[in-house]
Amino acid sequence: MNTISGENKLIFKNTIIIYIRMLIVTVVGLISARFVLQALGVSDYGLYNIVAGLISMLNFISAAMSTTTRRFINIEMGKTNGNLNKIFNVSLLLHIFFALFIFIIAETIGLWYINNMLNVESNKFADAKFIFHISTIVACIGIINVPFQSLIEAFEKFSYTAVIDIIAIFLKLGFIMLILYYPGNSLRVYAILMCLVSLVSFVLYSCVCMKNWSDIISFKLYKNCPLYKEIIIFNNYTALGAAACIGKSQGGNLLVNYFFGTIVNGAFAMAFQIDNYVYMFVNKLTMASNPQMAKNFSKGTLERSNSILEKNSKYSILIMSVFYFSLIVDLEYILGLWLGKIPPGTAFLCFLTLTDALVRSFSEGTNGYVQASGKVKWFQIVSSVFMFINLPTAYILFSQGFDAYWILICYISFDIIVIIVSLFMMKRILSFDVLEYIRNAYLSPIRCIIVLTVIVYLLRLLPINSMIQHILLIAFVGLLSTGCVFFIGLDKREQAVICNFFKFKMDLK
Repeated sequence: MNTISGENKLIFKNTIIIYIRMLIVTVVGLISARFVLQALGVSDYGLYNIVAGLISMLNFISAAMSTTTRRFINIEMGKTNGNLNKIFNVSLLLHIFFALFIFIIAETIGLWYINNMLNVESNKFADAKFIFHISTIVACIGIINVPFQSLIEAFEKFSYTAVIDIIAIFLKLGFIMLILYYPGNSLRVYAILMCLVSLVSFVLYSCVCMKNWSDIISFKLYKNCPLYKEIIIFNNYTALGAAACIGKSQGGNLLVNYFFGTIVNGAFAMAFQIDNYVYMFVNKLTMASNPQMAKNFSKGTLERSNSILEKNSKYSILIMSVFYFSLIVDLEYILGLWLGKIPPGTAFLCFLTLTDALVRSFSEGTNGYVQASGKVKWFQIVSSVFMFINLPTAYILFSQGFDAYWILICYISFDIIVIIVSLFMMKRILSFDVLEYIRNAYLSPIRCIIVLTVIVYLLRLLPINSMIQHILLIAFVGLLSTGCVFFIGLDKREQAVICNFFKFKMDLK
């Protein structure tokens, strides 16, 4: 019981650290986005995102390796005789290999796409290729950085990652402010400066690991090690899932670019900025608890892993609900405050991306649970198939003259299907008690969502004419959503824990 209490305190501490970091990163990131849009313009901003998105599509192996590396380090830490030096060095060599692979593919196939398929103004082709080369370097740096970042997260030292990410985001803001006053080609300078931010981040991560775990990261070449094969086989299925996720997002960007051009890409980029920043608050909760879930799975304490999963999913949905309803109640006004001049159609796109984020929050934690079990094959195959279907479905719709936002409706529809199918497979493959999970993780958040949907719908019918009324409306819904989550979403024991926490803090004063 003491161990569980200690684990809960560690998860809570790391969650607080992550959320402080996320609050700073989000605020600075939103400010940065406004200045980037001002410095580059909608079309150039859309161009940068579509070209960088091409590299993201090629980078799906790295995205999978990040998940795989964290999983193997966590499992090794749960063993009494684990060899973390072997895990780290094998992972590092594999990441260096994949970085070289991505570089070769990018500079051949990727460059061919830029030259032959990209829908961009003729006078922007040189800029597009320049951005592509720089983005390739950034991607390779990011790939090699993964084992260092995974090691820090496996030891649950999230304060280190928080400090590094905050330094990086402020450095990025500083560079963007310089671009505002740069008289030349600001698009190219922006690409170079973002590369410098990635390089600084890599140096800081490696320095932290060298200072704290020099014995683990000390280089040693492990030859004829079956671990290479084991990681690659496990990663193949994880890579399939990562390819599906990246294909869904970046492939969607390419489709939108092909049919509608870079200006519409700019509007989509802004919508996904909102989605990314909001969803990070949900995703980082999972980051704080996944190491404990994996370690308990490695020890065989499945009841504890199940409990972490249920709380993870429940709290993720509740947190997302607060953000969702607080934003959609007056989304046009919020976007106006943020961007000043709103690209056409951005408000409705933001509404759809936020709705998709709310849907995705229902699956938070389940992927980490499956990863911890090691039985990832059919989960990744089936869920990936459904995610890949998004693209041909959207292509058919666009070919028939449907508007660009229909791709987001496809995302929402197929995400719902993936959640249902994943729960069914958890029951069949892992003998997971799905009904108990739904009871503990879904029922109270769904009650919250129903109540808030009705209230927000009615509030949107009210005539709002002044700035004060807009601000009061947003603040009221924020407080209302928080209160609904507390009184309807949480049970009495969870309410008591929160009340005791704040009472303790007040007593300290």
